[in-house]
Amino acid sequence: MCVAIKTPNTAPIYFTYCTQGGFTHSFGEGKVNKLEKYQTGIVASKNEETNNICFKKEEPLKTVLITVNTTGPSSREQKDLNAQLKQTFLDKDKNSYVYIGSYNLRIADVVRQMDTI
Repeated sequence: MCVAIKTPNTAPIYFTYCTQGGFTHSFGEGKVNKLEKYQTGIVASKNEETNNICFKKEEPLKTVLITVNTTGPSSREQKDLNAQLKQTFLDKDKNSYVYIGSYNLRIADVVRQMDTI
């Protein structure tokens, strides 16, 4: 089962972490990247680009997704942070960016704590 998300013109950066199951991500018909249980992922895509998220229909999936909008009105501190994020994850040529991290159980502990709140 897949979900297609068209990137708005706000240049968001997505931070994700799986605590159960896994999924794949691709930009349109591009390279497929797999995010497994206890892995972190960072995705930044060009404006108007489609992000395809695919997961198995019968497999439970639990993931945290944090979306950071890097444009629009914000405070001075937010503008500084947005500039740093854009510089780090969105290059001058506006190429898409994907990072799949190693397994990290410390983040799983933080997610469990958030679940209890």
